[in-house]
This record gives sequence, C-alpha cells and structure tokens, in this order.
Amino acid sequence: MAKPIHSVIYIPGIGDTKTTFQEIAAKSWRFWGVRPHTFPMRWADQQPFEPKFQRLLAYIDDLLAQGHLVSLVGASAGATVALNAFAARPQIHGVVCIAGKVNRAHAIGAWYHQNASSFVESAYQAQDSVLSLTTGQRARISSRYAIVDVIVPRRDSIVPGAQNKTVIGIGHVPTIALQLTVGAPNHLRFLKRLPQNLTE
Repeated sequence: MAKPIHSVIYIPGIGDTKTTFQEIAAKSWRFWGVRPHTFPMRWADQQPFEPKFQRLLAYIDDLLAQGHLVSLVGASAGATVALNAFAARPQIHGVVCIAGKVNRAHAIGAWYHQNASSFVESAYQAQDSVLSLTTGQRARISSRYAIVDVIVPRRDSIVPGAQNKTVIGIGHVPTIALQLTVGAPNHLRFLKRLPQNLTE
C-alpha cells in the first residue's frame, strides 16, 4: 500500500501580505519528502477571525478528503491558528509552532488590536484550544522559540505537554527565517516520525 501524501501547511504571521521569502522557503520542504502549502491568513485586512478560520478548515478538510496526512507549521501569529485548527480537527497529524504567541493574549499591544484584530481573536481562542487538547494531541506539537525574543518571549510560546525547544536564534524575525530554512529538516523530521494519528 502506497504511503499517503504528507501535506504540510505553513501559516505565516503578521505581515503576511509580503511572504515571497517564506513561500520560497516553504516550497523547499519538498526535498524532505513532504508536500508544502502556504496559507496566509491576511491578518491585517480587518475581516473578523472566524471567516478566515473557516477558510483554513475548508482547505484542511479538502486535503484530508483526498487521503493526505495534514500537518501545520505556524509562525508567530500563525501558531495561534494552527493550534485552533488542531483543536477543531483532531485528524491533523502534527503541529509545529515557531516563535508562536500562544500564551498571555492579554499582553498583546494596542497596535495589534487596531491593525490585526483577527490575530487577537485567534490568540484568545488558542488559549482555550490548548486547554482542550488531549495528552496525545499535545505530544504531536513541537513549539520552538528563540534564545532571546523581545516580541514573543519564550514564556509566551510554551505549550504544556508539547515538545518545547529553544532553538538557535536571537530576535523574532531572524529566528523564524532560520527555522523556515536551516531549521526546517529538524521540525519536518519531528512531523514525519510521528506515528499515524488514530483519528486520521
């Protein structure tokens, strides 16, 4: 029996209207045996979170219906929606969060409330989503964060029960860039080595 296609959906963070570098980096993941996709949420377009979230879920559902394994990689704000999707679709194979703002939504600054309110909605929802995840689901999450990150401190990225890992990198954007490129084989290996999810 042929192995199923392993689709890995990359979800960028704030500023996802300019994702050329991120898309090119994600496309290179095919060399590690996965089928990469990029799904920008368009955080700053002023649309509420729920319609954006439903579009992502529909995209995931389409891949699942085709028999794919589906994993998510979310960077920064994208990590919040990756966790929300995992709570809504336990069939998802695994999740990687890169410098994800998944804790302390109350500490998100005023600029984001004014310019990317859908991210704020997603961040609050993610806190509830994490609480709803089973022990088995948490074991399918790898959260990676910088040695130093003043935008998303380490404590804001830790997911209880997940593989939480400090990676080489100083600063928010440089750490994301490194994890999309030289760090990608490591987190893709994490996803590929997960046993097949019994809910798939």
